[in-house]
Amino acid sequence: MEIEMKIKGLLVDPISKMPIVVLEDLKSERMLPIWIGVFEANAIALKIENVSTPRPMTIDSRPSDAIALSLRVKAPIFVEDEVVKKAHSLKFDENLEDSEKLRKWLENLRPENLGKYKM
Repeated sequence: MEIEMKIKGLLVDPISKMPIVVLEDLKSERMLPIWIGVFEANAIALKIENVSTPRPMTIDSRPSDAIALSLRVKAPIFVEDEVVKKAHSLKFDENLEDSEKLRKWLENLRPENLGKYKM
């Protein structure tokens, strides 16, 4: 049986100095502390305070997070067509099959090939 919970608050462990997010069930009968990283705590705090950020933070899934998670649970990986269209994608080419050729291809990428991102 699943128990629906909500965020009760964020605090810092006085011993380890690590952030803790505290979850509470909806009936306020049980609480669950979860030790988290500083960056994750910052992302949660920003969302709690309704502070918008110019780019996704760790509460959103970064591509590497999503890929790692999909491997762990054996889930398929999907990418929107628009993302693939806008990306400087590598087309399958037997000439890039060995790692040395792929390394040279990567070294020859120029910043303008990667697009423009706001930070």
